[in-house]
Amino acid sequence: MSTRRSRTTSTKATKATKGKSTTTRRRAAASAGGTEARGRRGAVTAKRRGVGLQQPVRPDAALAEVIGPSPGPRTELTRRMWDYIKGHKLQDPEDRRMIRPDAKLKKVVGAKQKVSMFELAKHLNAHVS
Repeated sequence: MSTRRSRTTSTKATKATKGKSTTTRRRAAASAGGTEARGRRGAVTAKRRGVGLQQPVRPDAALAEVIGPSPGPRTELTRRMWDYIKGHKLQDPEDRRMIRPDAKLKKVVGAKQKVSMFELAKHLNAHVS
């Protein structure tokens, strides 16, 4: 019977913690240089640093007219865009997936009469840096 070990723990940590609790194994893996112990803490510090989806981006002039000039993560900018759409009642009442842009929003989404809600992220990404 062969024993399998995780790729994230070292041999030293595996031998020293056989039969121990999960917390003890994680601490041993951290001291041995494994990545298993980082877990949630690594995600929390990444959120604070602003990497990936949490990285702040700055809207250009056309998008700033709609959602404001302050930078923020893409998720927050999308939320502000939806607040604008709902506040100005721009959703089609018959098909709520479609958005009827006003003059300000047309600068962001193009000269279409209706835009699908699924296209909003694509148009937003074209106007941030």
